[in-house]
Amino acid sequence: MTRLPAAYWFLQSRFGRYARLARRFIRRHSLVVSGGPFAGMRYTRRTAVGRIVAKLIGSYEQELHGVLGEIFQSAPRTVVNIGSAEGYYAVGVARAIPELRVHAFETDAGRRALCSELARANGVADRIVLHGYCTADALGKLPDPADLVICDCEGFETEVLLPDMAPWLRNARLLVELHDGFVPGITETLTARFAATHDVRIISETSRDPARYPALDGLAAWEAQEALDECRRDRAGHPMLMRWAVMTPWQAAR
Repeated sequence: MTRLPAAYWFLQSRFGRYARLARRFIRRHSLVVSGGPFAGMRYTRRTAVGRIVAKLIGSYEQELHGVLGEIFQSAPRTVVNIGSAEGYYAVGVARAIPELRVHAFETDAGRRALCSELARANGVADRIVLHGYCTADALGKLPDPADLVICDCEGFETEVLLPDMAPWLRNARLLVELHDGFVPGITETLTARFAATHDVRIISETSRDPARYPALDGLAAWEAQEALDECRRDRAGHPMLMRWAVMTPWQAAR
């Protein structure tokens, strides 16, 4: 399949159907997350990028909401967020857990700038440390071991999550977005790698019900579905069913 030029995606991000829908939604409902585990988080015009409506209504990655609730109750002290993008998780968990320190890794400098802006807008900038490209060696050299890893690194999961190089991973809770559609075998590799130290649970993407989200009232059926679509695609542009690995250290799982 031929890749579409960057100019096409730029125009879509400004003038496409979803972009128009997002602007209308924001005018009506503002830039404050209204539901889900990060309710109350405040976006800015600049940080409201990508599939922002799902984040604002609280449906984004709804499969993980129960897991996040368990994490909040466990009150981790240090979190590593690999692939932090504009900071939805990095800032969200920092807001939810007082005194939590977050190490946010993001390769793209523009996205790091957005994460910094989002952190300032939500009063947690002093508790988020921004890093660039993440490697297993970089994780091993962090000054403090993390209690939790939230990982979304587009197929590089098996390259960065190496407990031999970052031994603290053996005792950390891991929440990993799995990208077998990019690199086949990731789920099996990680499951085998952490089986001796972690209880591994796989969560699969489920359907979205617009009726669960009052903010979608008044939208046409196709608009509501478009708002809920998180646009999961493989490298060829085909729809991809997402899965996540929730890995809990055995001592904490008992």
